[in-house]
Amino acid sequence: MRHAGRIVLITGAGNGMGEACAQRFVREGAAGLVLNDLDAEAAARVADELRGGGAKVEVVGGSAADRAVAKQMVRTADQAFGRIDSLICCAGGGGQGEPLQPLIGEDPRDFLNVGDEAWQGGMMTNLMTAVVPGQEVARYMVERGIAGAIVNISSVQAVLGVGNSGPYGPGKAAVSNLTKGMAVSLGPHGIRVNAIGPGPTATRMLLEGIRRNPASGREMLSRTPLGRWAEADEMAAPICFLASDEASFITGQTLYVDGGRLALNFVLPVRSNEAPVGRAAIKSA
Repeated sequence: MRHAGRIVLITGAGNGMGEACAQRFVREGAAGLVLNDLDAEAAARVADELRGGGAKVEVVGGSAADRAVAKQMVRTADQAFGRIDSLICCAGGGGQGEPLQPLIGEDPRDFLNVGDEAWQGGMMTNLMTAVVPGQEVARYMVERGIAGAIVNISSVQAVLGVGNSGPYGPGKAAVSNLTKGMAVSLGPHGIRVNAIGPGPTATRMLLEGIRRNPASGREMLSRTPLGRWAEADEMAAPICFLASDEASFITGQTLYVDGGRLALNFVLPVRSNEAPVGRAAIKSA
């Protein structure tokens, strides 16, 4: 198992990709996890499920962008397990499936209408949730001589121009650039830093947005050659790879896991009015 005996910190672990990562790292042999989420109850639920299978899991609630919370995550891992091998920064949000506050104008995501507080909040939600825990964990690794791995979450919107992205796309572009800078800075210490850039993934955030606006789901699929959403575990798998020794000479990269989205330069017809979800659904579409 690729992560046998390793200790992994995961932010945004209460649902979606973070929860899938927690489950995947346990399956791949992780000896201990520290789970963080702004929703501490959600993280505790995931932890309880994993403990039921024999996993050793600690929980630290609060915003990953809060310096005190990030420091507590590091202290908890050190006290409970004595080391940190990997940090997975899944905390973030504000994509097309999530309401944007404060709202200005009729379309709150159009560039002309996004307010200052939304810009600032979007950067805090997506960039600083990688910067702050990344700094704290990297400092810990350097002090103890641990050649660890950090994986951030970017997005296809980091490289695509999306008119109604609001602060989400710019925030994710910053994460991809941050990943490069971290990799260059931390490389001499043996610490690798990479990111994945997901395409449409069937997380709660995306699916709730599609329920509110079904046309948006059909539009997304028309730009996805594989013709379906990804499942959360399809993001956890490449994350676990990037954190493993199999990726020992990979650093500073953003791997786009997008169903072919960035390769497409035209619009595809959608098979039906109902957007299929997951690998099995496409077979019956």
